Amino acid sequence: MRLSVCCLTAGPIPVVASILSMFRNVAWEIVCAVDVGVPKSDLDHLNGIADKVFIVEKSPSVLDSYLGWLHSQCSGDWVLKIDSDEVPSQKLLDELPNLIESLDIQTYLITRRWSFESSSYWLNERPWYPDWQDRLLRNNPSSLRFYGVAHTNSQYNFPLKHIDAPIYHLDCLLSDLDSRREKVKHYNTIAPGLYASDGRPLSDTLYLPEITSSRLPSLVPYEDRHLT
Repeated sequence: MRLSVCCLTAGPIPVVASILSMFRNVAWEIVCAVDVGVPKSDLDHLNGIADKVFIVEKSPSVLDSYLGWLHSQCSGDWVLKIDSDEVPSQKLLDELPNLIESLDIQTYLITRRWSFESSSYWLNERPWYPDWQDRLLRNNPSSLRFYGVAHTNSQYNFPLKHIDAPIYHLDCLLSDLDSRREKVKHYNTIAPGLYASDGRPLSDTLYLPEITSSRLPSLVPYEDRHLT
C-alpha cells in the first residue's frame, strides 16, 4: 500500500518543509497546497521534500474549504493530512507502514496532543486530549466527503479504528496569547456555536489554555522531544 501525506498551509514554509520531511521515509508522495500570499521564494524550501506543490487562493473563511480538492490530488492508497502547526510522534511514524496494510479499515482516528508552555509538555485533559482526528483515510474518492468548514475534516467512513499514536499540536507554542485571542474571535465569526465535549465554547477553551486549563501539563516522552 502507498501513503500520500498532504498539507494545506499559509506558511511559514521553512517550518512546513521541516515537518513534511519527517514523513519522507514513510510516504510514497507528499502533496502541499500553499496559500497564494506566501512569497514564491519561500517555495524553494519544499524542493526535494514535496512531490506536488499547488498554489491556492485564500478562501473567504478558511483554507479548510480546499480539503476535498486536496485529497483528490493524492494518488496513494491512503492519505494522511498534517497541518503546518503539527508534528508526528515517533510512534505514529513507526506504525504508519503497518496501519496502511489494513484490508478492512477505512478511517483511522489519531489522537492529538496540544503542546503547552514548552515542547516538553502537553495538556493531558479534556478537551485537549484525546482530541481524536480523522486524519488517515483510505483514498476512495467515491466515499470521501468533506465539510469544508473550520474545525472539521471528513465525514467518517466505516469501519474505523482509534489509534493512540499521537500528533502534537504546536499552536500554543508558535502563537502568543494575544494572537490566539484574535484567532478565537475569527473562528467564532466563521464557525459559531461549536462546543467542546464538556459544554464549554470550543475555540475559547482550546486556544486559551492559560485561562481554561485546570491540570498541570504532562511530560512529552523522551523519544518525541526532538520532534517537537
